[in-house]
Amino acid sequence: MLKECTVACSCVLVAVIGLLDHRLTIRAADSYTFSVIELHGATETVANGINMLGRVVGYYQNDTGTHGFLLEPDGALVTIDFPGARWTAAFGVNNAGQIVGGYGSTDKATGRHGYLLSGGSFSSFDVPGSIDTVARGINSRGQIVGEYMTPDGVRHGFRLSGGSYASVEFPESGAGSANGINDSGQIVGLAGAGPSSSGFLFNSGSYSRITLPDSVYTEPYGVNNLGDIAGQKGVSEGPFQGFRRIDGAYTSVDLPNYPASWDARGINDLGQIVGRFIDRNGRSHGYRATPAALRLGPSEPNSPLRISDVGVTRGTAGPAGPPGPQGPPGPAGPQGPAGPAGPAARPGVAVGLNPLEVVGEALRRTNEALQRANTADKLDYVGKARADVAAGIRHVEQAILGTPAPEPVSVVQPDFSFPESERGRHTNMEIALTNLGLALDALERVPRANLGGFRTVITNDIAAAAKDVVGGINYAKAYRERRNATVGPAAPID
Repeated sequence: MLKECTVACSCVLVAVIGLLDHRLTIRAADSYTFSVIELHGATETVANGINMLGRVVGYYQNDTGTHGFLLEPDGALVTIDFPGARWTAAFGVNNAGQIVGGYGSTDKATGRHGYLLSGGSFSSFDVPGSIDTVARGINSRGQIVGEYMTPDGVRHGFRLSGGSYASVEFPESGAGSANGINDSGQIVGLAGAGPSSSGFLFNSGSYSRITLPDSVYTEPYGVNNLGDIAGQKGVSEGPFQGFRRIDGAYTSVDLPNYPASWDARGINDLGQIVGRFIDRNGRSHGYRATPAALRLGPSEPNSPLRISDVGVTRGTAGPAGPPGPQGPPGPAGPQGPAGPAGPAARPGVAVGLNPLEVVGEALRRTNEALQRANTADKLDYVGKARADVAAGIRHVEQAILGTPAPEPVSVVQPDFSFPESERGRHTNMEIALTNLGLALDALERVPRANLGGFRTVITNDIAAAAKDVVGGINYAKAYRERRNATVGPAAPID
């Protein structure tokens, strides 16, 4: 359980981080656009986690020590320093914005403590009987995973759920860590210790190994709600390469220009990946890899996009001409100089995705989950939900294209209440409901002037889909209870 008293958060808004130029992107062979995350004055930057809304957490080192950070989608940077600690690092963030990590009073690799940062307040915790505890990941249910060290110097994985600790360790491995957890309770981590350690996936009460044929050492770090996994492969002392597993297939996450070493530490439900790379000079940098389908703006195949130490997002001025028209939303950039007519100047693009595009992607993820859902015990609720989601996707696309907004209608407030007795029985329906909630969160972040009547229409689409998803779950529950009363075993579950 969380042992120490909650203390006031000492996070301070210290900078606004911008993108130097919306065209400065680079496309890799696996259809990712990469952004370098390099914080002002830092000698080392590491990105560890990313949530559905594009919030990135990690840590950086400068002349004052090691600090955790939260990089908001709009480019705002928040430092995370546990009160009174010598150093603080952030490792995981869930879709509700809760952050977990570790802190310590010395530079030793023992005596560390785990923390939860929620609602602006810190809580500290330690696994009972441990001499070192670090939190690595947190899901939207508030379940935390990480690693702890026993007095014999061996590290083990743990899960903290509902105030109770449970061991998470691959059978007969004798050591390891738990690095990431998704909303379905799937956990990824390291089995064993030493140069030949392998990864593991804990799913529905059983463990399976994660090994790559071309790798001596494999460690998965993150798992999203679709079961996609991100991690590192190579040898235990490096160099490393990042990998991803999507739909059971493993591929490398190859960074531009092939740095000396790199990994993949977090993956969100949109497929965005964050991690660290080490350049040829031995300096560490963070990065964010965004699937090309989610990329904003055209690409330029020569230079990487860089999140740097500028104060505001700056636009790109065209040849001399009158000031260009207002571009996409983002921190204001300077206008082009006066002169003969020329191409319009454009302001920079804020860090992260356009919230309206996030709405559409969350709805597409909802549809994918519904496609995988078992329909045998849910009547036609799944089909109705998919139709509602399809309508929502269509309306989002119309809003993006600037189609005239429909006349305002009365709004229906979505209800995402998941029947607690059914948790774990309908994994895909639960994932669908989670993504509907994320779609609504992203919709609320879209400036009101940009949507008009589409805001109400899309909200109603989400509400209708959520109602059908919950209706299908409740129908399945009633179906199972009726079946149990007559023939015994329960109906199939997702």
